[in-house]
Amino acid sequence: TSAGEEELLAPCHGIVISQYVKAGDTVDPLTSIVTIANPDVMRASFDVYEKDLGKIQLEQKVIVTTSAYPDKVFEGKVVFISPRVDENSRTIKIRVDVENKGHFLKFGMFVNGRIMRESEQEFLVVSRAGVQNMEDGDTVFVVKDEETFEARPVKTGVQTDKEAAVTEGLSEGETVVTQGSFVLKSELLKSELGEE
Repeated sequence: TSAGEEELLAPCHGIVISQYVKAGDTVDPLTSIVTIANPDVMRASFDVYEKDLGKIQLEQKVIVTTSAYPDKVFEGKVVFISPRVDENSRTIKIRVDVENKGHFLKFGMFVNGRIMRESEQEFLVVSRAGVQNMEDGDTVFVVKDEETFEARPVKTGVQTDKEAAVTEGLSEGETVVTQGSFVLKSELLKSELGEE
């Protein structure tokens, strides 16, 4: 720094998104100089319908997606629930801190959020990739040994992008094929049609 100037150290990691003074301006301890934002954690605002407010809690996990990156899923948590209901839309604002280590999410971007909450019931959970839709409904392929698989009809409950709750047809400890289950489905359909 040159004579008469002082170096200002940022109190946190981030990038400067606004600057309020220029070189040579007089400042005091109350003057806002710059706005710094940390792109590693983004804060998203969501509108929640009034009827769903009882399902929302602080620290709840939120799965965030955006049309810009349809294959990416971002995780966040609820950090603020507004005390006010919007009179026109009958919604409540909530704020969610979203992990953004790869800096894919940008300021002002439109995102969707799904709040995750624990079910009051216990389920067996399998990878969504392991559940195949057959003519008779959902089916999983259970590993019997290294070369044998059993097509098992199951009933599924709540599903996310990655997991499915199985309510009937599967026992704890059984191994379900995930990667390659579509190939097994194709082979099963061929055999039912009488093809080799």
